[in-house]
Amino acid sequence: MTVLIGRGRELAAIAEVTAAARRGRAGALLVIGEPGVGKTSLLAEIADRAGDVALARVAAVEPEHVIPFAGLSMLLAQAGVAAHDLPAPQEAALAVALARREGAAPSPLALGAAVLGVLAAWASAGPALLLIDDAQWLDPPSARALAFAIRRLDTDPIAVVAALRPDTDSPLVAAGLPHVPLGGLDDTGSRDLVATLGIQASPEWVATARAATGGNPLALRELLRDPSAWAAVQLGAPAPIPTALATVYAARAAALGTDAQALVSLVAIAPLDARLLALVLARLGIDPSSVGRAEDGGLVRRVGGRLELTHPLVGSGAYASLTSERRRELHTAVAKALPHTDDSGRAQHLALSAQGPDEEIAGAIEACTRSAERRGAHMLAAIGLDAAADLSPDPATGAGRLLSAAEAAWRGGDGVAAKTLAAKAIHLEPRPWESWRALAVTGRVEARTGSPASARSALLRAACRAARLHDPATTMLLAEVVNACFYLADDRGAARAATLVRALTTAGEIAADDPVADLTVAMADILAGHPAADLLRKAARSFRTRRAPGTTSSDSFWAMLAEMWLREADVSAFVDAIVEEERASLASGTLPRLLFHRARYRVTADQWSAGLADYLETIDLARQLGQVTEEATALAGAAVVEARMGLREHCLEHARAATELAEPRGNRIAQAWAKSAVAELALAEGRIEEAIEGLSELDRWLSRNGIHDVDLAPGAELAEALVLAGEPQRATAAVDGYDRRAALKGQPWARARAARARGLCAADADIDAIFEAAIALHERTPDCYELARTRLAYGQRLRRVRRRVDARVQLRAALADFELLGATPWADAADRELSATGERAARRDLSASATLSPRERQIATMVAAGRTNRDTAAALFVSPKTVEYHLRKVYQRLGITSRTELSELLSRPPG
Repeated sequence: MTVLIGRGRELAAIAEVTAAARRGRAGALLVIGEPGVGKTSLLAEIADRAGDVALARVAAVEPEHVIPFAGLSMLLAQAGVAAHDLPAPQEAALAVALARREGAAPSPLALGAAVLGVLAAWASAGPALLLIDDAQWLDPPSARALAFAIRRLDTDPIAVVAALRPDTDSPLVAAGLPHVPLGGLDDTGSRDLVATLGIQASPEWVATARAATGGNPLALRELLRDPSAWAAVQLGAPAPIPTALATVYAARAAALGTDAQALVSLVAIAPLDARLLALVLARLGIDPSSVGRAEDGGLVRRVGGRLELTHPLVGSGAYASLTSERRRELHTAVAKALPHTDDSGRAQHLALSAQGPDEEIAGAIEACTRSAERRGAHMLAAIGLDAAADLSPDPATGAGRLLSAAEAAWRGGDGVAAKTLAAKAIHLEPRPWESWRALAVTGRVEARTGSPASARSALLRAACRAARLHDPATTMLLAEVVNACFYLADDRGAARAATLVRALTTAGEIAADDPVADLTVAMADILAGHPAADLLRKAARSFRTRRAPGTTSSDSFWAMLAEMWLREADVSAFVDAIVEEERASLASGTLPRLLFHRARYRVTADQWSAGLADYLETIDLARQLGQVTEEATALAGAAVVEARMGLREHCLEHARAATELAEPRGNRIAQAWAKSAVAELALAEGRIEEAIEGLSELDRWLSRNGIHDVDLAPGAELAEALVLAGEPQRATAAVDGYDRRAALKGQPWARARAARARGLCAADADIDAIFEAAIALHERTPDCYELARTRLAYGQRLRRVRRRVDARVQLRAALADFELLGATPWADAADRELSATGERAARRDLSASATLSPRERQIATMVAAGRTNRDTAAALFVSPKTVEYHLRKVYQRLGITSRTELSELLSRPPG
């Protein structure tokens, strides 16, 4: 066993992670260091110390960095878990990704869930240790899937240790995993290393060598073994580690002859099996005996049926020393030798073999990307199309390929690459009928990951260009403009888009029965505070009629949105079907926004626990995908629910986080909800002056920002707080303004809240008529909470005019609904009012469920709805053991022992 020098601190850090795995807890650690600093040796030492822990070792290689899912293939082989052991959707996604079958392109979430399943299954038999060397060369889709899985390992007995270089954009680093830096050896370590080499050296001599190499162990070894290199350093020549290492290895390869030098370069650029290697060597006229010379020289080694480098810098140095013409010859030979089924490899080498613009090569690369897209290798397709664009003699053709590359990158989940490619396409001036696509990509990326204002602008410009070209995409683009305006609370921008839709419909460019067009106009009208219920009903009916198997994710989203904006009937089954279809396919891009809108629907009905779970899942998934728009808005939505439930700490934390994300990006809807949550919490807790100040500030903020949607206005809550504070005149003024706007909008939800506020300020003789009208309006919506608030207010007014028997009817109903929802502070208020009438109510104990953590609530809600542990794990992208662990804690907290009890506690009975 090789003695590892000077790495006690790093070994101790890794030992903690592996010890945790032995205790049944997952852990991960990144070892980050420059090439040659000893990462591979450190992992080898850990492997030697693994003992009876199941061990898997994966070494990524640079040539496979651009081959999507190459890392997943290695991982599966090492873990020894068959794909058919996974749930069907995960197995299917993995099979398509690895080109084992044709199918719909898998999403990053699908692959992340599959990797999670593989790791969890591998560790199910006992503690396991996964070591990944040169992780910076993992292909991005595999690295993203692995990072996704590692973050969700919890109670699985597995440790993951990955070594990679610094200053890389690996998804493993972006995931924020714990890391330990691996620097150069100190003076003592350097002296110990020199001693193991059998070299007699003075302390000054060692210090000079350490200074020249930064203590890089590999650089020290090679430098001290090479007299000429050492002489150059002694003369004062700089020796940056990467350059020095590359130079050393280039010289070692060149010393074996030009054929060996070319062979080493070939191994660096393409992982060829023995048959393909022999074919390439023959094409290039390279002596096959060069393989043996390179092996004897310690530059390459045989692993299975392939050659691999003894260190990546071996190939880097050899390749760097070749002329550009010789490099192109190597790539051309490899491209010709690879089978036609290896479209990714051929595309890569065709691109690298080109000397200048070449339409034949560009067309061949583009053809290869079509196969990559079909199997879900979107980022490979984007890379290939980008290369094809660079090789296109015609700038307009190149621009079209860049636009396709941008769209492929966005499908692959890489918004930064998508926007970069789109900008590059615009610079090349695409053909007029393609120009809108660049703006559309930019707008769609911005809408989810950046600024809704930038998205609105880009999407509107794209829609206008598409409209001039009579492109059918115009309608969808305008709908996306209005959707961006929703997050901005921008009624004027939405109105401009709606005006264009109306004009195009009148001109016959948009069909009169197009539900997307109807929904676009209706949403714009509602944002401006105008009535649009009839148009929404028409759109919703059309979506339901045309919804069928094979409906696109986009159609599903707009169909769901129509129901969300209408808010008139119980459409739980319809909404759930849409979400579950997307979940079953493990779609990544659409799932966060679908979950967000389902959460909104659930919390405006009677499904608060389920709605809060959806909000929390949205936050988690959106954060993973960089979709800050949904993350911020879901944080704010969760804060509102938590305010009403009396979950003070969660509410304030989520409101703060929402504001931090939303404010710099102009996400006004999230800002408004966050402000409302904090003010509602004060009102629920009886801090009336704070509530008045918070609600008044929200009202002023809405006015300053020109936001006119009455559904965001706090008029009803402000009137209630002012009545409680003994300021009836101010309360009446607040009611008057709110009532006018609610009447203008005309939808029952706002009108019912306005009637409740009016009832709080009305004369005693008028309260029955006003509150009964409010209750009638509430019954036209599924919002259980608002109805309960109105019944509580009605009961309070009745008790104060000494109609105790009548008051009890309203207060009992309010108490039952508040307890059903888990609205603890409001249930307490209803109970106090009921007690004041002389009646004592039997209370449900809501305290235990209020103590559930966000993850426990998510899991409890899904299990209560009838999911198995395995199904719940697949839906939440965690392992079944994590579900079991949290479910045990839920049972202990709630004092229950069965799923039936859990369902009864968290779910509303039918009817």
